[in-house]
Amino acid sequence: MTLAELDIFFRGVAIGGLLVVLSAFVREFRQTPAVGYGIAFIASVIAYLAASFPGDLGEASFLRFAAFPLAAAAMPLFWMFSRAWYDDDFRPGWREYGVACFVVTLTILHEFVFPGFGELWSDASFLICQISAFAFAGDALRRVWVRRADDLVEARRRARPIFVGSIAAYAFVVTIADSIYGWTPGLRPWVVVNIAGIALLVVLLSYELLRIGEFGAFARRRPTTDAASASDADYTRLAARLDLLMTQERVYREDGLVIAALAQKMNVQEYRLRRLINQHLGYRNFNAYLNGYRIEDAKRALEDPDQRQVPILTIALDAGFSSLGPFNRAFKVACGITPSEYRRQELRKLEASPALTAPQ
Repeated sequence: MTLAELDIFFRGVAIGGLLVVLSAFVREFRQTPAVGYGIAFIASVIAYLAASFPGDLGEASFLRFAAFPLAAAAMPLFWMFSRAWYDDDFRPGWREYGVACFVVTLTILHEFVFPGFGELWSDASFLICQISAFAFAGDALRRVWVRRADDLVEARRRARPIFVGSIAAYAFVVTIADSIYGWTPGLRPWVVVNIAGIALLVVLLSYELLRIGEFGAFARRRPTTDAASASDADYTRLAARLDLLMTQERVYREDGLVIAALAQKMNVQEYRLRRLINQHLGYRNFNAYLNGYRIEDAKRALEDPDQRQVPILTIALDAGFSSLGPFNRAFKVACGITPSEYRRQELRKLEASPALTAPQ
């Protein structure tokens, strides 16, 4: 086969595999925001395959001009997708969208505008784009590694190193190769090797994700309520022991509590505790489970008029949070207002209550 035939073959394989994954994502579209980012990311990879097509269909063609903006968004979209998939509380704000838009805009300017301004503009923008690609891939890998222990969704935990790790690692390779060979489309051996690598990666990931049923991990699993079987009865007893540790002993206040340590306290296998909290109590993340108790603990302290002078930082630390930042974010997600606003609101209610008014 010629290079041209190999190029077309591998692009076809890659696009076919991506469409398989895309169809599975579309079926889960309403489950979580992560699915939307996944669909956009897959579309951007397909756009990359179209924009980099050599010959009349790719170079200086309408297809290239139309597909390149979406292709330029591949790494920012991958970064957002990986964050949304593995962090159920992730909600991108103006900072995340701002960084993504800056990188996409700079990539488009580098490709179509800056070459006319001379080598300095072109080289500087290219360097910034490459550094950004490394940063997106590196941050995705870091977050996957740091948060792996808290993930309670079994299929998602199995897919962490496979899915995000392999894509991010390949992104490093492609970024390095782009730094050496540039982005200009053309039928060169490296281009064919690059497309073949994408095709192989897509096929392997499609097979692995479909094999382990990972697409179902996007579903918001509801707590299991049928306690008729012996297994459910066993988990009911475990749930009672866990509730005792949380409500009576308040182990959630322990600094740096991890699920392995909690399983050891309960004298139960870690996988059973994970399954209990995820499938029977309905939580997808261990920290989210702990934070539910911590927030309620903090709310009681904030509502207490005898603790009105206690600093919010002290209340956060006493409840089990490691610092004020995570406490403020978790509290606002749970209550819709900041801890300070909540304290003022609840204390005003107490002051206005007739029960607190002295008899005349």
